Amino acid sequence: AASAQAAPEALLDGELGDWIDDTVAPALGEVLSRHPRFDGETVRLVAVVPGAEAGTTHALAVALERRLRQRLLAVDGVRLAADTPRSSCEAPRSVDYLVRLEVAPAGGRDARVHVAVVDLAESVWVSGISHQWQGRLGAAERRAMQVPVVRTAPGTAASPIPVERAADVAAA
Repeated sequence: AASAQAAPEALLDGELGDWIDDTVAPALGEVLSRHPRFDGETVRLVAVVPGAEAGTTHALAVALERRLRQRLLAVDGVRLAADTPRSSCEAPRSVDYLVRLEVAPAGGRDARVHVAVVDLAESVWVSGISHQWQGRLGAAERRAMQVPVVRTAPGTAASPIPVERAADVAAA
């Protein structure tokens, strides 16, 4: 489990990683950096697994999100919301757009990935920004789909902090 999260790039060394690098990241980077709709806007990336509980995903979805984040951070003009939980003392930052990466099994060794942008203020998909991939996963990618990842802030009911970590408890 830890190795699947520690080396996300190794998971994406085949067709799926190439699709993120060669198709999704350049197209999305172009739109987010140049389209007037996104001028000055901060977008949040989120990996979604259909049927999973809120805040729960798997290691492959996390690796895809990280890979796309790395590629988009290299594009001038793209503003991404931080991917780490904020402390409760910080004021929430308004995010009007969500880049949603949905990762789902598609039978046997295959998977389906859909990347699209949601306008949160209007509660609609942004037209013209949608990328879909379906294909065979490598063995490491299939294993990563089986590794659950809970992405909730420490100190919440879904992610309690052990009492023996007193400094972390005090900080929460």
